[in-house]
Amino acid sequence: MFEGAKKWTSEDPLIRPHPVYGLGDGSGKDWDISRRGRWVDARNTDNLRAMRETSVYLMAEETGNEKTRLIYKEKIQRYVWALYHIGMGEWDSEVYHGHTFAPYLNLYDFAKDPEVKLLAKAALDWMSIAAGIKYYRGGWGGPVKRDYGGGNVALGSDASRTFCLYFGDTPLPNNYPETDSLFLVTSSYRPPLAAVALAHKKFNKPLEIFSSKPLYENWKPGNSDEPGYWETQFFGHSYQIGSLVAKFADGDVAPFKLMAYNSQRGVDYFVANTGGKLARQGKMPGDQIGQYRNLLIW
Repeated sequence: MFEGAKKWTSEDPLIRPHPVYGLGDGSGKDWDISRRGRWVDARNTDNLRAMRETSVYLMAEETGNEKTRLIYKEKIQRYVWALYHIGMGEWDSEVYHGHTFAPYLNLYDFAKDPEVKLLAKAALDWMSIAAGIKYYRGGWGGPVKRDYGGGNVALGSDASRTFCLYFGDTPLPNNYPETDSLFLVTSSYRPPLAAVALAHKKFNKPLEIFSSKPLYENWKPGNSDEPGYWETQFFGHSYQIGSLVAKFADGDVAPFKLMAYNSQRGVDYFVANTGGKLARQGKMPGDQIGQYRNLLIW
């Protein structure tokens, strides 16, 4: 394995042509190696980028490929900087938040460079705080990006089943733990107590939070010039309600969710949307949403 990792990181695998598929010919499905080629998955979603950059870094560091290590240290620095200055493209995703979190646990636990370990902690702290805002008694609130529509029940989303290991505060057992949980169980990292307090809603209520979210592909020219979405989140004494406005329609955004305290089920959800007979994810064309504290008009 050591020799394989050494060969793999002897050059930057992201720009190294695959021995069969080169740099790809655009054919096949999005995840087919024929589409992009190379020695490593070149897709740039937050979770796939995290898997790529932390893995290449750790293998380059372990095998002494210093040139590649420094390239990926810079990539990691740039990503963590973007978290604090721009945000995450897959912001608060009920599906992918934990998938981005887990690779940075690996980086935190195994990086030898103390600066890289601190970068990993900075990323994990940021993601823990974001999770603490959306987590409530086993539920994962909205709005969120990259919502697949199946998580509108306590411990129903990948992210809630992952972060319940840290946050708990739910009467329900986690009967279907996420595979990402393995990284949480074996890691020495623990979220800041402030993140846990946020998840447990241990602050003075009622409280309203305004936040902005970046565009999904915010690394492309011009896409980080201004926010892509504006969120309002309101916390009552026994519920949490959030909504989103943007200048465009968006198929995988959940624009509104309400979670209310339930002593047996953790939370009850109320979700709504326009278009079709069933509530589903997606910000539809022409939607006009306005929220002020606990009052929301659609």
